Amino acid sequence: NLFSFLSWAQVFGGGRSDGRAGCRVGILARKNTGHITMALAVDASRFEGVPMAPPDPILGVSEAFKADTSDLKLNLGVGAYRTEELQPAVLNVVKKAEKLMLEKGENKEYLPIEGFAAFNKATADLLLGADNPVIKQGRVATLQSLSGTGSLRLAAAFIQRYFPDAKVLISSPTWGNHKNIFNDARVPWSEYRYYDPKTVGLDFEGMIADIQAAPEGSFVLLHGCAHNPTGIDPTPEQWEKLADVIEEKKHMPFFDVAYQVNGFRVGFY
Repeated sequence: NLFSFLSWAQVFGGGRSDGRAGCRVGILARKNTGHITMALAVDASRFEGVPMAPPDPILGVSEAFKADTSDLKLNLGVGAYRTEELQPAVLNVVKKAEKLMLEKGENKEYLPIEGFAAFNKATADLLLGADNPVIKQGRVATLQSLSGTGSLRLAAAFIQRYFPDAKVLISSPTWGNHKNIFNDARVPWSEYRYYDPKTVGLDFEGMIADIQAAPEGSFVLLHGCAHNPTGIDPTPEQWEKLADVIEEKKHMPFFDVAYQVNGFRVGFY
């Protein structure tokens, strides 16, 4: 009687040498008229078409810094406070907050979907001012998310779902992850002029012209302060002009405030 059987073994991350890349090895045995024939079939991994992500340029600088043996080296990678010994510096306010949390002995209950209410309120008060009419009128919605990247990804998903025809305007240059986030969320984007290499300053006229030329109702991504990567910010008067143009074009201002809340700009310790 003719019979066949197929035995598959799939190995991920180790095991047999022919399975380390996640390949699939199959043995096919067929019995027919008194003799057995065997064939070896190899399927390429289903992950073979997934490309390796490029190394992060900022973290790459940190790795190069660690490998450098010079006594005069400086770490210009991740923007974080450092001690004189080049170790991460934990702010006193953070230490105090951690101590208070331990003393209160709060449990680890799940938070509601919008996050920790006290944190959300403190964040809105810090950014907008506790006496701001928009807060008192209940016109502010605050959600806690996982890091800056997580909050930007949520905002991008919000735009894609509820404003599918809108475009996001981002500065040239900008933080490298901005483009990736909007690409992954399938939100179209274009750039507005920002940095002027001739003056090593802000190309404000170009910035205004590009924002004015954008389709009505676009989302304009702005850096709250300490623009990444240039460190160049508009003056208070230029912010006023920007607000007028954005309002005139019915654009939506979209602030990425990465440093003010962390204390980099205001410098509290």
